[in-house]
Amino acid sequence: MIELSLPHSEWALAYFILEWVLRLAFIVLVLPHRSPTAARIWLLFGFLAPVPAAVIYALIGRVRNPRRRQERERGAAQKLAEWLADMPASACPHSPLARFVTDVGGNPPAAGNTIRLLTDYEGTVDAIVEAIEKARRQVRVMTYILADDAVGRRVIAALAQARARGVSVQVMFDAFGSRPWRKAVLARLREADIEARACNIYSPLAGGTGRLDRRNHRKIYVIDDALGFMGSQNLVSREFRKGVVNHEVMMRIEGPLAAELAAQFVSDWIADGGSAQSWPRHPGKPEGGACAQLLASGPEQPVEAYTLLLSRLLHEARRSILIASPYTVLDEGLQLAVVTAAMRGVEVTLLVSEVVDQPLVRLAQEAGYDALLAAGVSIREFSAGLLHAKYVLVDAKTAVVGTSNADIRSFQINSEISVISEDKALVRAMEQVAQAHLGCCDEIRPEQWAARPLRRRMLQKVAALAGPLL
Repeated sequence: MIELSLPHSEWALAYFILEWVLRLAFIVLVLPHRSPTAARIWLLFGFLAPVPAAVIYALIGRVRNPRRRQERERGAAQKLAEWLADMPASACPHSPLARFVTDVGGNPPAAGNTIRLLTDYEGTVDAIVEAIEKARRQVRVMTYILADDAVGRRVIAALAQARARGVSVQVMFDAFGSRPWRKAVLARLREADIEARACNIYSPLAGGTGRLDRRNHRKIYVIDDALGFMGSQNLVSREFRKGVVNHEVMMRIEGPLAAELAAQFVSDWIADGGSAQSWPRHPGKPEGGACAQLLASGPEQPVEAYTLLLSRLLHEARRSILIASPYTVLDEGLQLAVVTAAMRGVEVTLLVSEVVDQPLVRLAQEAGYDALLAAGVSIREFSAGLLHAKYVLVDAKTAVVGTSNADIRSFQINSEISVISEDKALVRAMEQVAQAHLGCCDEIRPEQWAARPLRRRMLQKVAALAGPLL
């Protein structure tokens, strides 16, 4: 009787044993480094379909990078910390939030910056190209997407001209984000004698990344270590996805913060395996009046820096908080923080995009709307295109602008960069940008949301199961 219940061939027995080895391996691999919700999903998948789950886990499941990559990242982080330690003392007031950001991310607040917001897509490209054309010594470019299209070729042409003038030029772009254009872009850059890297190559055994979708999502463009651009805009045509018009927010920064952006570039370059680069000169006498602070976040950091920042802002908000992100898939902790803030009287607004380019993420995002609307959270959908900008405004006194979405990818998987400022003029300028965006929005009403079709509800529930992995 027992024999009848056992596999009847050596191959079947081997497969039977393999499945149970994989199930046990999932317990060992999944539990230590994940939230309980994410761990439950991986374990469920691993126990129901061990072999397919193992293949997918090998591609996109690992949280940490291979040991060689981790060693490079630690070495780069140490050199960056030493560079920051040598920065001249800042005249910025060290508020409780500023001390918190320093403790979490390492970058102290920097005084003496001139910061201008850029929201015109083509105008931002013009400003970046103009700055490159005026470069005298150094240009450093890091972006998620560098396309072989009209915008990408225009920027590359400006970089090539700068290199021909004797300017040192380094370019790094994400291999995953730029995959359709990767070979052509590398060929153009190297033909111009520009040092170039497609970063985050998936190669667990050769010192690359340990998961296929690990991304460097930062956008940092620095000229002569004195002028920098950062924010949500890639180097690609505005409508590179047919029918999707991107709306962005960028910062043009002159002053010490630009040098810190350059230092972050060098750290990322070394961490990815690039040759040693010249670290930026420490800035001289500050010229502007804005105080601001950088926060780098990502899996190379010891903590989830952006998650901690967002959680603190939600818990400390007294009057209002606006979170603008095209992809907003909150984990249980942040979802609870949003609901709690709304229920204690804070005006909480989520600014999302009606136009999306990631349908599954959209469904997972919508799965949380019932609880948010019930708590009094205002959900506004931008209808004039894809609002790709990422920013947070709190109590008319704090602004966060950068590359981080409010989703698990930006919290745990992507390398991101943000600017945090309590400068009154900058916060007011960001509030004006937010009001312009809100003027192009439709608000989701609870009664409207309750009337959505059953099919949509079911798809949202299914997508929510994968929410912790998105």
